[in-house]
Amino acid sequence: MTSDILRNYEQQFGVLCADITNKISISANSSDRKSSIATIEGLFQDALEIIEQMELEVRDANSSKKRTQEQKEKYLNIINSYKAELSLLEKEFDRQVRNKNSSMSSNTNFEIQLNENNPEDSELFDLKRKNTESLNKMNRNLENGYRMVLESEETGNNILSDLFGQREQMTRARDRLREVNNNLGKSSRVVGTMTRKALQNKLILFGMIVFLILTIVFVIYLVIKKKMS
Repeated sequence: MTSDILRNYEQQFGVLCADITNKISISANSSDRKSSIATIEGLFQDALEIIEQMELEVRDANSSKKRTQEQKEKYLNIINSYKAELSLLEKEFDRQVRNKNSSMSSNTNFEIQLNENNPEDSELFDLKRKNTESLNKMNRNLENGYRMVLESEETGNNILSDLFGQREQMTRARDRLREVNNNLGKSSRVVGTMTRKALQNKLILFGMIVFLILTIVFVIYLVIKKKMS
């Protein structure tokens, strides 16, 4: 988690440095030099705040427990290199924008003339190249992230479609179960009615048998009584 935070700071710093470099180049030809200076100074302030946040994160006691001494020294070296880059950019800003004698009425072209053989300019060349590489890397990461988001969205839509189909199947199965349950209820009532009727028929049959037996006994009794008379 801490490494992710530091990588995020590194990306932000790279974007700011690239933006500062670009604006320094543009400000040399800008008629609104005052506004450009204020904008660039704001970017420098943002970059300094990011470096301070990185230092706080690296030196934080809780974070340091999760980081080896080697990693800590690595990040401190990165922070020092960022400070050096920012210092170079500020010198170039002073040389090309703040302290450059310009006449607004003059037709002089205020382009930044960089000489790769000049030590100061070569450092700026290296800085611009590093910032450009950082921006290209971040663009590739953003493109990969966007592609992954699209793939995740497509996968999510497929899952939702499958879930919707399963829901319809479960709804139909539930309706069939209800229908079967209703049919079972009807069948149970029919069986109950048939059972009661069978019991009634048995009772009637049993009563008729008893009646016949009593009648036969009574007839036999009468016949015997008559013979005895």
